[in-house]
Amino acid sequence: GVRVRAMAVRVSSEGEKIGEIALTDIGPMQSIAIAGGADGALIVWDLSPTFNGVLLSSTDTITPIALASQRRPSLAWNGSEFLVAGVLDGTLHWQMVNASGVVRTPLSRFPVITALYPAIDVEPWEGGFLLTWSAAAELFTSFVSADGVLEDGPAFVGAMAADYSRNFGVAGNAIVYPRTTGDPVRDITRVFVRTIEREEDKPRRRAVR
Repeated sequence: GVRVRAMAVRVSSEGEKIGEIALTDIGPMQSIAIAGGADGALIVWDLSPTFNGVLLSSTDTITPIALASQRRPSLAWNGSEFLVAGVLDGTLHWQMVNASGVVRTPLSRFPVITALYPAIDVEPWEGGFLLTWSAAAELFTSFVSADGVLEDGPAFVGAMAADYSRNFGVAGNAIVYPRTTGDPVRDITRVFVRTIEREEDKPRRRAVR
């Protein structure tokens, strides 16, 4: 397979490259993801034989992080911890990483995934995390608490256009995704927005056109 090296590049506020850092030796890896934290960033990837994450401090100190061997990682920082999500043994699995690089697996149930390699997105929301994924042209979301416990969901967001089932975006509690209109004459795909709200400890979904 392809063997590569994970690199990090710092860019100034003026858009100039001011430094390049090698994070790993050459090896098999892919699906790199990054999230900024309290004093730097957590960078993760899959298919690594040794470690599959590093904390990169603001002073370029590199701390290797050993995580579960997850596929298609996505991560976010909620102000106190990172949540790193990926696919593991047919389930959507996640681990928590604090600012010092300490990893813990929360005592929580994990949703079963019907797709082999779903697209996953993690966003900080309401002190916890909004965890969204696509599986077999269907979009789902869940709310994970700051302790890493699955509190709400999985909730069905909507059916997606089959040819674009990996293409969706999340910002805060807003989810955008493509969907066919059902026109029997013209094959038209439109982009829909749906917001996720929580009221009295129960999720409420509201479609926005």
